[in-house]
Amino acid sequence: MICRRQFIQQGGRTLLAATLAGALRVKAAAPTKSTAMKLDLTFPKLGMKCDQRRALELAAQHGFISVGGDTSQIAAMSEADLAALDALRRQNNLTWGTCGCPVDFRRDDATFEAGLAQLSAAGPRLQQLGLKGMTTWISPAHSELTYLKNFARHVERMKRIDEMLGRYQLRLGLEYVGTQLGRFNRKHGFIHTAAEMLELIDATKGTQLGLILDSWHWWTTGETAADLASLKAAQIVSVELNDAPEGIAREQQIDGQRRLPAATGVLPIADFLKAVASTGYDGPVYAEPFYAPLREGTVEAAAEQVAAAMKRAFALVQ
Repeated sequence: MICRRQFIQQGGRTLLAATLAGALRVKAAAPTKSTAMKLDLTFPKLGMKCDQRRALELAAQHGFISVGGDTSQIAAMSEADLAALDALRRQNNLTWGTCGCPVDFRRDDATFEAGLAQLSAAGPRLQQLGLKGMTTWISPAHSELTYLKNFARHVERMKRIDEMLGRYQLRLGLEYVGTQLGRFNRKHGFIHTAAEMLELIDATKGTQLGLILDSWHWWTTGETAADLASLKAAQIVSVELNDAPEGIAREQQIDGQRRLPAATGVLPIADFLKAVASTGYDGPVYAEPFYAPLREGTVEAAAEQVAAAMKRAFALVQ
């Protein structure tokens, strides 16, 4: 799972800088009417860095109605920059999606405390913009801690994160990792299903924690559409779409080698989206393909390709 985290942190090669003044207004396309779920563009989930203002422009240009935030960029902005950024969002009829959580709760105490400090610094700015959701993931195995000891540590740390999130009216989506190979390279298995994640959330007795539903992890861990349909919309913070390479057994799939949504047809995307929609969920749905050719290009090309893939996936639930 270290490789997975490094992939997200490294991002793409291109950071397209843009000034906060004089940018061209782009009119947003009408939202998809077949579902209340929001077509979302989030560059950090593509493994790419993009100036936050440019991300808003590209989201509007390509028909997205939601756009994800880059926590580190937002945390570094001035009050004037934040106001200008949110004005552009409103001008283009976009809604905020989610942003990444800076707290690394998987490592030592010092790293955890440093992450809490980063969350405390970023929280007021995220609240000012109106962002409501953050995302992170739970490692599905540990080299030293048994399941129960690891569970207890997660409960303790999640309680502290939940308390801080409440100050800024933020929710945190927790992603379980279903890729089976991810559990076999360390001694002790851990949470890797939605049911187990809900047990963790319940144990914290927190109010700010919920699920991330990822079509890849839903499929690789062996869950069904019925499992999704049994959830409540309030339990879901965000939804991620992708597809899998052809010709590889589900048990042999590698987490960092995926495809754009509805690209290969290996994942039953229609079943996944219909089941999520049946819960009444109306939040952001974004791509997380971990697809190297995508991040090697420009952010403009990525936005165009992701838009086509996401619209193709959404068409399956019409």
